[in-house]
Amino acid sequence: LQDGVRILEATRDGTMTTESMWLFIDEKRAVGERDVEFTGPGSRTSGTGFDLDLVGNTAILKGRVKTNYE
Repeated sequence: LQDGVRILEATRDGTMTTESMWLFIDEKRAVGERDVEFTGPGSRTSGTGFDLDLVGNTAILKGRVKTNYE
């Protein structure tokens, strides 16, 4: 996926935004090397590079990780 990716997570009112990612449907994971931002109620986390486990609902950010609480 490329040219701006935005994923809405409805049950927790969160979003994930990045420029591009690889989506591996059979492995149920997504990987990216670009900047990424996760927002949710009261917080915003950003970083560079990520690995998403779509089964376990977890994300590993690989660098420059920063979280702001609002």
